[in-house]
Amino acid sequence: MHFTYKDIPLEMELDGIETRGVECGDIYTRHIRLPAGVDFTPLFVGLPDDRCQCPHWGHVFEGSITVRYADGREETSRAGDFYYWPADHTGWTA
Repeated sequence: MHFTYKDIPLEMELDGIETRGVECGDIYTRHIRLPAGVDFTPLFVGLPDDRCQCPHWGHVFEGSITVRYADGREETSRAGDFYYWPADHTGWTA
């Protein structure tokens, strides 16, 4: 299975944020473009502890993303990094 960026269906485009997603076998794969300064926290209001409840694996192409877990621990992934974030996090870009 192979996809180019433009092959992945557009899900949302708003204020410089763009999400594209596609089923790849049993895994839903998503490409997300986020400008610097985006705080994800408002997206999670209403979820348990107002945090994302899904684990994520990914790769940062440019900029950086910081996540904060319920225990207060923070991790920053920068351009070129691959990451795994367990459930129960929130985050922002820089």
